[in-house]
Amino acid sequence: MAGSIAKARPEVIAASLTASKTRMGVTVALAASAASLLVFGLFKNMDFIRSTATYGNFDVPGTESWVMKLSPGISDLASSIVYGNFHIVPLIFIGTLFILMLAASLYKNTIDLVPRMLTLWSMFALSRLGVFRVSGICPVSRTTFGSFNFLNCQACEMATGACPIGMMQWSLMKGEFPALVLGVVVLSGALLGRAVCGWMCPFGFLSDVLDRISQKRLHLPAWLGYAKFLVLAFLFTAFLWPSALFCTYLCQSGTVFGITPYYLTTGLPALKLALQGGMTNMLYYHLFFGLLLVLGVVLVSGRWFCRYLCPLGATYGLFNYISPLKVLHSDAACNHCGQCSKLCPMDVKKENGSFLDVTGCIKCGRCVKACKMNARSFSWSGGPLAFPKKNKTGKSHLQMQNKL
Repeated sequence: MAGSIAKARPEVIAASLTASKTRMGVTVALAASAASLLVFGLFKNMDFIRSTATYGNFDVPGTESWVMKLSPGISDLASSIVYGNFHIVPLIFIGTLFILMLAASLYKNTIDLVPRMLTLWSMFALSRLGVFRVSGICPVSRTTFGSFNFLNCQACEMATGACPIGMMQWSLMKGEFPALVLGVVVLSGALLGRAVCGWMCPFGFLSDVLDRISQKRLHLPAWLGYAKFLVLAFLFTAFLWPSALFCTYLCQSGTVFGITPYYLTTGLPALKLALQGGMTNMLYYHLFFGLLLVLGVVLVSGRWFCRYLCPLGATYGLFNYISPLKVLHSDAACNHCGQCSKLCPMDVKKENGSFLDVTGCIKCGRCVKACKMNARSFSWSGGPLAFPKKNKTGKSHLQMQNKL
């Protein structure tokens, strides 16, 4: 038995190297094509994106604000706002929010990697630098960064970039080729896979902070993870839609960063007026969806939307198969204590290697940090990202068989 394993080892290694080279070739080809699309999109799509990201006199005055694409059920007061005068209140409020979110992400946090939380917080702040525009300090464009590679509701008054899912829908609805969005998403996916969700997404950052208070008492069946791929497929029928249906009915990032702030700030007078005449159907729906978000966080996981509904996460999950950035699992080192599965915000069991486990991993590193046997490790194209530690067997994880 031992002899057959010894003989098979060179063949296994050779097959593994061949597969790795093939994946790297596909990654390079995709990344190069995506970079070309991105450059083309910067020239082709930016005017179109500016026209859809309007809020007040930024970016294209006179056009309907994107918040109305979310069907808030009240009138559009965002389009009439004129920025330019100095206002201290938004600066104090958002500045305080930045500080509180950073503190909440780091305080007594023993399960997350500090560099990841700092990176997530940085992306959260970067995508809300529109506070300088709103406070009258600096005329920061709402499309300063074009299209982000993560969910970022462009209905948010503080936005500094478009949402790739929102722009994909709107481009298909209006017959515009979404070169910039495709370039950004494919390039990010080819290089990072779903690490975008784990290390860059502002809504993911909020979800991780809320995950710390989740009771996780409701364990939904794993097959519900396929729902996000159905949502992704549904997006490509957007050319048949009368409105941006995902943004209106399913996007919880839109609920948190778009609809809710609009109700509480710019749209508050319209909301009060609407409530005097009774709740509209859309007001009822957004209230219901907000409650669903809270229940999901409390009962399931802070990242329950990421697990089951996010089409961008589904897209990046498919790229996990070819992305050079991976979290590896060592069968030989694993003692099956279950600590990694317990801490995983996505309920991934990498030792299984199933489709949902591979595409669900956001490469957050919780399992890497928690594993006392060093059975989990970050890897770039098969090599270590850090000096391999020794586990209790005296062997490093690089000396053992690893799974994707």
